Amino acid sequence: MVDILNTAIRGLMAFRAGMATTGHNVANVNTPYFSRQRVELGATTPEKQSYGYMGTGVNVESVTRAYDDFVMKQLRGHTSGVSQYEELNDLTNQLSALLGDTDVGLTPDLEAFFGSLQDLADSPTSITARQVFLDEGETLTNRIQDIDDALNSLRDSIDTSITNTVATINDYSQGIAEVNRAVAQAADSDTNPPNDLLDRRDKLLVDLSKLAGIQVVAEENGALNVFLSNGQPLVVGINTQKLVAVQSGFDPGEVTVRLEGQAEGSDLERYITSGELGAYFEFRRTILNPAQDGLGLLAMGLAETFNEQHQQGMDLDGNLGEALFNVGAPRVLSHTTNNDDNPAIFSAALNNTKERYELSFSAASNYTLTRLSDGVIVASNFTLTNPLTVDGVTVELSSGATVTDGDRFLLQPTAHGATATSYNGNNAGSDVVFQAKALPVADSSNLARSDYEILTSGVASRATLTNAGNATISTPTIADLDDENLTNTVRIRFTNATTYDVIDDTRGVTLASGQAYTSGATIPATGDYNGWNAAITDGTSPIQAGDTFIISAGYTVKRLSDSQELLSSGDLTALNDVMRDEGLHLALRGGPAQYGDRFLVQPTRLGSANFEMALADPRKVAVAAPITTTATATNLGSGVISAGNVIDSSRMELQNRVEIRFTSDHTFNVFDLDTDAILDKGVVFPPLVAQADADNSGTAGITAPAIVDYEAERLRNTIEIRFLSATQYEIVDVTTGDTLTPAGGSPYTSGNAIDLNALDSRYGSTFQISGAPVAGDRFEIKSTTSNAISYNGWEVNITGEPHGDIIASPGSENTGTGTIEKPLITDYQADNLTHTVKIRFTSATAYDLLDMTDNGVTISAGNIYTPPGGAGLGTVTPPAGYGWTVDINNDPQAGDEFIVQNDGDTFQIKSNQGGIGDNRNALELVKLETTPQLLDGNDFRGVYAQMIAEVGAQGRRVENTLQSQEALLQQSELSRESISGVSLDEEAANLVRFQQAYQAAAQVIQTSNSMFTSLLEAVKG
Repeated sequence: MVDILNTAIRGLMAFRAGMATTGHNVANVNTPYFSRQRVELGATTPEKQSYGYMGTGVNVESVTRAYDDFVMKQLRGHTSGVSQYEELNDLTNQLSALLGDTDVGLTPDLEAFFGSLQDLADSPTSITARQVFLDEGETLTNRIQDIDDALNSLRDSIDTSITNTVATINDYSQGIAEVNRAVAQAADSDTNPPNDLLDRRDKLLVDLSKLAGIQVVAEENGALNVFLSNGQPLVVGINTQKLVAVQSGFDPGEVTVRLEGQAEGSDLERYITSGELGAYFEFRRTILNPAQDGLGLLAMGLAETFNEQHQQGMDLDGNLGEALFNVGAPRVLSHTTNNDDNPAIFSAALNNTKERYELSFSAASNYTLTRLSDGVIVASNFTLTNPLTVDGVTVELSSGATVTDGDRFLLQPTAHGATATSYNGNNAGSDVVFQAKALPVADSSNLARSDYEILTSGVASRATLTNAGNATISTPTIADLDDENLTNTVRIRFTNATTYDVIDDTRGVTLASGQAYTSGATIPATGDYNGWNAAITDGTSPIQAGDTFIISAGYTVKRLSDSQELLSSGDLTALNDVMRDEGLHLALRGGPAQYGDRFLVQPTRLGSANFEMALADPRKVAVAAPITTTATATNLGSGVISAGNVIDSSRMELQNRVEIRFTSDHTFNVFDLDTDAILDKGVVFPPLVAQADADNSGTAGITAPAIVDYEAERLRNTIEIRFLSATQYEIVDVTTGDTLTPAGGSPYTSGNAIDLNALDSRYGSTFQISGAPVAGDRFEIKSTTSNAISYNGWEVNITGEPHGDIIASPGSENTGTGTIEKPLITDYQADNLTHTVKIRFTSATAYDLLDMTDNGVTISAGNIYTPPGGAGLGTVTPPAGYGWTVDINNDPQAGDEFIVQNDGDTFQIKSNQGGIGDNRNALELVKLETTPQLLDGNDFRGVYAQMIAEVGAQGRRVENTLQSQEALLQQSELSRESISGVSLDEEAANLVRFQQAYQAAAQVIQTSNSMFTSLLEAVKG
């Protein structure tokens, strides 16, 4: 029979558990992440009676919590987002306030600096104005340093926050592991969940997600494994993997994060993208670094442009200007994991479009490269490799050319266009030995506000510029990544069209000689060279002896500001090409770089930190221009010379007296009067230039035209050379529309002279194209519209129509009937073309020639004159070097004289010594205020304004994202609250319900007791 008492007692206990659970819920109504619990009741097993099954009461089966795993996952994710953007918002607001503060920001100081400069231009002789200018410059540099210090303080606080956050993450991870242990132990002894432990773990997970984005994976025993967003473990069961805050592999002054015990280079910074820790990394990478780089760019731009212009001026004492500012240089940081054995070290500098270098040989294979601006030997006692890349300059040895002990070469990478090399006339080696690859006309104007990471990512290959054929080489495949010589520089040099040698220039050893060449075949046929294989494939122009292909380290470059990959496995030349486009040139020391080596380039990071005034003496402020120009008053033409400007203040001969004398209306000579040197002769005016079309696909280049006939009728017509194929070209006179070559074109041979004058004597020039063109390539020769003339470090412009001529006249006291014709110029390059020569007759049939420019020295005596006697003119030809002939007719007598002289316009350039009232250089400095000098065409104010605007834009982006994340978090919290939250009204109702049930169960017990008592009394009775 059913035991009524036990049934009632079971109910009493169940309802008491319900009331206890309700009380527990009420007690934790304000406990963070507490999940509402409920008692799960179930009927006990019924007893079978004759009339059916009779219930025996109720049991408490379990106490469960109201919980949704998906909602908690969303909650953790949105918590990470809100924490990330709250921290980002706070940091961005700090930075924005710093840059935009009128008391701390830079704008007022820039205004004052440029204002003092304008005052100086208005009062060039004033010492007071000069001192005020220097004082304002000092204030400006101090303010930039102060802002940089504040940015560094913010950077230091981020490092401290990273360190503290990592410690807190480890504490939370340890707490989660301990709860996992307790949960696992509970699971071993009971199947019911330890709800409050699970809630405690949920809170730890949410707290952890505030610091970093996490992924959570459950185990069967109830433990939770916790991973960072990239899958790196923090908690696995009861074990933890600690994070450690460590010095960056690139910069010891910067903190990053990795797992404890992992090797250098395994930093996790790029994978931690949310939570407070993600905010610190994102702010540093995307907001603070560009801002500090922008400040450095501003400092570098000010220093570079002002120093350049100031050094082109003259101070109160007549000396050339000095540097106005000192500034930090670009830096390249090597990663700590890079190869330590003969490590590769990069250095970086702003592109310098004016550097000149001397390359000299102490032996046929050993060179010294000297930078002429400061006399620094940038490389010495190295074996010549081809190409040679050093100090940001690449030169290549022409195919088949040689060098000899003592040979010297002047390298001017940007002096005259795309390629330019001057060589010493005493060199014993073959002529035109080197081609110098030009630096683009870029300096701080191309610098981006970004860092760059360079990775040695493999092996690269290329054909040299001087190859006669146009065969191509494949990108090498790596056969042995562990080969210690993998990235050595190796030359594959063809000894003829069918065989080649393989030379390891890094080690100075020959890897193979006389190898048979098959187009497209793998090199080498078996095995590998230094761990790589490659293939060379014929082009349309056959391989020739001397053609060379280079295998070397391959570099990948990433611009960190936008994560754009600028280069993928390019060689050192390609690396420099890419970095020059970013405003830098790189120089490699040591090495070669080994596979996996990493480098961080920071072009402007140190610019603002080391920005200071270099000048303190107001007399040294270079307000005046160092040169002045004049046109001779007796000039016959309409030519006008500009005031001139300095383009290279390092030239010692800058202030020498120079004369430009026109020998014809279209040619002039240039003389340095202080050194009695001819600087140039037979210069075409306006000059002829040759250039390749920007859309050319081939590798061919064109030389400047050589003038054969200066008076040729069509010398200045625009000529276009059009390649019909790789081996045929046609020449078209664009000015007239005439085609000068035969139908179908003329055959092309690389390096052969193309003689326009031979095709048509009205064109008067020759030129040369070398390399491998392709069909559609075009080259142009034309008379430039620029009349710029530059020598000795200055540049002037002559406009209008100057007059030039060589004239002849008889002496005023001549007694004979002799007359003289107009001289004919035979050599516009003659050294003495502008000298005045006297023809003095010693008899009717003999004459002497005297150089009156050279103090009347006799240059030719006893020359026989045959009177024409009606048969023609007597021709007078001076010795070589004078460049003219002249005819005399009729009968001169002894003592008669004739003068041949230059009648050309002359222009002078000389020192401006004493011109202290001159303010031309100050005016040029004033122009810098509003002239676009820096990236994206910004002036100095524009760069700073752009910095503030971009930080503000980032701040608005962060604020908007924060609002979105907060809304999402609020939704997640509401969802969780609706599922897991404690409702006091509901709990009060539950309490009443359980209380009533409890009272009812007690009444059942009381009734049962009364029934039992009645039964006992009945039995007794």
